[in-house]
Amino acid sequence: MKDGLGAKYIAQLLESPGRQIHVEDLYGAVRTQASKKTDAKTLKDAELEHEEVLRQRERAERNGDLAELERVNKKIRQLAEYVKQNTALGGRIAFDDDVDNTRRKVTQAIDRTLKQLGSKERLPKAARHLDNAIDRGSVMCYNHHEDLKWSL
Repeated sequence: MKDGLGAKYIAQLLESPGRQIHVEDLYGAVRTQASKKTDAKTLKDAELEHEEVLRQRERAERNGDLAELERVNKKIRQLAEYVKQNTALGGRIAFDDDVDNTRRKVTQAIDRTLKQLGSKERLPKAARHLDNAIDRGSVMCYNHHEDLKWSL
């Protein structure tokens, strides 16, 4: 399973069972831990470079230049990976003050992770437990009703 933001939010909640954590604090704690994120200007520069590389690919295809086409396609994959690694949920930089928007993003990330975890070949019982035990809202909390200890 991918170690995405949803897994990190869940891990934060599991570290403090019963503790209510405001969604913005949870979001901020995970975002601070996440790999280096970049600013909007740098991402815009990457987007502009991507547009230029797409034009180069069109020229290479038009000219039948297979070596150039291979080089350009490699560059496109690198740019896509760079943007993926340096953006927040949904491919956007998400540092807004809207609590409801932040709550929605965190909830969606947790729900996606629980859905992955609950697939047949994964851990459906753990996913059900977490789904029932994690309160979602502007304040989030892992409320376990059993004597469980998680190893994170």
